[in-house]
Amino acid sequence: MSSFTTTSTAFLSFSTPSRFSN
Repeated sequence: MSSFTTTSTAFLSFSTPSRFSN
C-alpha cells in the first residue's frame, strides 16, 4: 500500500508540478 501511495503522489506531483507548487 505504501508503494502505491508513494508512486501515486510522485506521479501527481510530477504530472502537475505547477498545481502542486501553487
